[in-house]
Amino acid sequence: MAQKGEQKEELMHVEMRVTAVGNSTTGKYEKGDKGNICRFSSDGKPVVHWDKDNKGCRPDNLATVTMLHLSDTHNLHGLLTENLPSADVLIHTGDWTENGTDEEHNDFNKWLGTIKEKYKHIIVISGNHEWPTEGMTTNPNMLRSALNPKTHLQNLLTYATVLDHEETTVCGIKIFGSSWVPWTGGKDPDQFSPSPEKQGLAQKAGRDLTGPAHRFDEIPEECDVLMTHGPPAELLSNDWGSSAELRKVIQAKPPLVHCFGHLHHQRGFWQRNSTGWDGLIEYEHTGAGTWSEPVDFPDRMQLFSCNAMKHETEKVLVSGGRLIYAVPKADGRWRFTC
Repeated sequence: MAQKGEQKEELMHVEMRVTAVGNSTTGKYEKGDKGNICRFSSDGKPVVHWDKDNKGCRPDNLATVTMLHLSDTHNLHGLLTENLPSADVLIHTGDWTENGTDEEHNDFNKWLGTIKEKYKHIIVISGNHEWPTEGMTTNPNMLRSALNPKTHLQNLLTYATVLDHEETTVCGIKIFGSSWVPWTGGKDPDQFSPSPEKQGLAQKAGRDLTGPAHRFDEIPEECDVLMTHGPPAELLSNDWGSSAELRKVIQAKPPLVHCFGHLHHQRGFWQRNSTGWDGLIEYEHTGAGTWSEPVDFPDRMQLFSCNAMKHETEKVLVSGGRLIYAVPKADGRWRFTC
């Protein structure tokens, strides 16, 4: 495990959710009151903004919201069941299947049904493995389903909300899901696949093969969390499967958080602090290189999470879900940390 820099103390402690274990001698709080530690005094004592005072908190949503980010589980979701933490929102950024078959979707949905009590909301977007080229070549039903991916996947995944280039708001957080478009290949999400079946699919869907293959231009301004399957280009050390067009869009319309997967040997995160970025590489693969600190991303962006979980070649998960904490701020915005 390699870490760039040291995790800032303020990010580890500031704005943590706390519950009073006793009554205050000053009468400011009573046992059981909840609030946020918003800073520490010069002598190291926590300064708490208590919910009942509505100071430093959103009056409409006072509690920290927890999000669990999964990605690229590739039919191995069952291995997570025992140790999967609870959260307010579970998000999966694609590739829960290997071959995109109905049987695989059904198995994933059955698993979601066994864990649904741990989460208030379960939100997913498709990855490239939900629309494999070989499957579309041999399976006419998959080819037809890809013309209406939202309906197809939502009918199969009854325990999740499927986002297909659309936004939803849960727990006060605006989440936009930019799913993988079925007519592109895994190597380059900005280009149409050379597969005749996929090119025919794109034309049936009304896409001009001389125009853009992606749908990243539909990402809205001011969303809190952006879900894509793959990363923006030049963020990690290997641009296979990354998107130059996605990078342009989030530079112009930056989310607070960008969650993705796809690059299995690039898993980790970047988190903005008061002086720059802190990052942690959680899986180093031979030849993967090293991460460079994010550059040219607007100050609004707080966190990148790449959490492709399956090992590249072995049938094993090499990481668990990543917990992300959304802390409400006095100005109505969120502060995200992991």
